Amino acid sequence: MILEQQSKKFSSPKRGEAWVLKLLGKKWKDYKCSLKASYWLSDKAKRCTQANRNNRAKQTMPHTGGSKSIATLMNEQDVNGIEPTRAEIFLLTHKNVWMVGHWMMILSRQS
Repeated sequence: MILEQQSKKFSSPKRGEAWVLKLLGKKWKDYKCSLKASYWLSDKAKRCTQANRNNRAKQTMPHTGGSKSIATLMNEQDVNGIEPTRAEIFLLTHKNVWMVGHWMMILSRQS
């Protein structure tokens, strides 16, 4: 599609198509970069970022599920065709990792 548009406006040899696509890819990447930079430097983005920081600081139960989706976690916890409850998934994804590691260390010392 892009090459068809380019060939309608410009005459270029067939062997130049790869170069044209490479050049267009770089220009598109540069354009996206400039859009992102102009957004993140705007006042609106700075207000959003500050509001998100404030809200994140108020959280008392951190989410420790990582990048794994809830659906994947549910499939992994599936035992004999019985899906875990929402409460079980909540407990799995909101563990205090530091406390778990701390108690494991204490228990290993007692052994």
